[in-house]
Amino acid sequence: MERVKIKLKGLKSALKKWRKLGHNNDIKRKKKIVAEIEQLDKKDDEELLREDIRVRRIALLGELKALSEREITMMNQKSRFEWLEKRDTNSKFFHARMRWRLLRNEIKGVFINGEWQEEPHMVKVEIQKYFANKFLVQSGLT
Repeated sequence: MERVKIKLKGLKSALKKWRKLGHNNDIKRKKKIVAEIEQLDKKDDEELLREDIRVRRIALLGELKALSEREITMMNQKSRFEWLEKRDTNSKFFHARMRWRLLRNEIKGVFINGEWQEEPHMVKVEIQKYFANKFLVQSGLT
């Protein structure tokens, strides 16, 4: 069991090093892409860009978007890991927020023919009628 612990510690440090190198490369690449896009934009302001340069700019924008999405994913994973590490997964705060949201989104009743109805079956039927009618009108079937 002790050997497994030692191997896991070594793996953890190796992964940290690998991640830092990869992340630094992403940051450097992102800066280069932004600088090149700005340069192409300035050139576009001065003169009309050739088709191959426009294609290059579009490719750079796509790569920039991919890098940004990867950065967002990594930040989300890191925050989730920190949340789990602090053992906040089933916190009182989280459940209180969920209960509040459920109560806030609940439909307590509706006006039917000018009269307030709270009986669940009546509310359900009226809501179904409303949306059925709405979608029929939008689709042009009425």
